[in-house]
Amino acid sequence: MDQIRQLAVLSVRRGCGFAGLAVATVMSGLMFDHALAFRSGAVLTAIVAVVLLVRGIAAPRRNFRETEVWYLLPREERPPGDHGGRVINGILRDVYLQHAEWAAVIAVGLWLVPFLGQVLPKLG
Repeated sequence: MDQIRQLAVLSVRRGCGFAGLAVATVMSGLMFDHALAFRSGAVLTAIVAVVLLVRGIAAPRRNFRETEVWYLLPREERPPGDHGGRVINGILRDVYLQHAEWAAVIAVGLWLVPFLGQVLPKLG
């Protein structure tokens, strides 16, 4: 179980890393306008969160033999039959939803940066 969870986390974080790289690239390209860069990052990160949420919701209905976790598991450690599908898909669901939650928190944080940039100077 622990190895399956570790592989699921590896698989999801690898995808999140590529998405984060794309978001960071867009943000760095828009740094001439800091508020625009952070708003764009927030929107794109929110899209990543929605994609992770949808993947998490759909995970139990996926063919577990077509997941990256299944391919990463050594043949002798793959769980047998339908039990394996429930285990792998259940763990993938949990990992996707956890990462969707983290992406949503990051998106909110990115939304707050330009907002605070406008509000704080007016308070001081």
